[in-house]
Amino acid sequence: MVDSILNFEKYKYIETKKLTSISEEIYESHFPYFPILPAVLLLENIKQSIELLEQSSELNWKIKKCKKVKLYKPVHPGDVIVTSVTKENKSEKEYYYNAVITNQDNELVCRANKIECNYAE
Repeated sequence: MVDSILNFEKYKYIETKKLTSISEEIYESHFPYFPILPAVLLLENIKQSIELLEQSSELNWKIKKCKKVKLYKPVHPGDVIVTSVTKENKSEKEYYYNAVITNQDNELVCRANKIECNYAE
C-alpha cells in the first residue's frame, strides 16, 4: 500500500506516501457512486509504515493494540496521503507509535495515538 518513503530517521521516525487511484479494486465495492478509501486501509497504511520503520531493526515485533484512532476526512481516488509515524519508548522492550495521516492539501485525515508494540525474543 505504501508507495514511497519521504523521510526516515532510523528507529525513530518515518514519513511515507501513498497515491490513490480509481483503478484500485477497493473503490469498485466501497461506495461505487461515492468512492472512499476504507478506514481499515488507513490503519493498514500505518501498519506498513511501522513495518518499514522497523525493517532496519533485527528485533521481532508485533502490534498489541491501537488506542485513540480518529478519522477526520475521507480519502477519495486521486488523493495523495502522507503517513507520519513517530516511535516512543514505553519501557526497555516496549514501544508505542503515534501516527498522523494528511492529504495533499495538508488536511488531517487520520490520527492514531499510542499504537502499542512489543518485541518477542
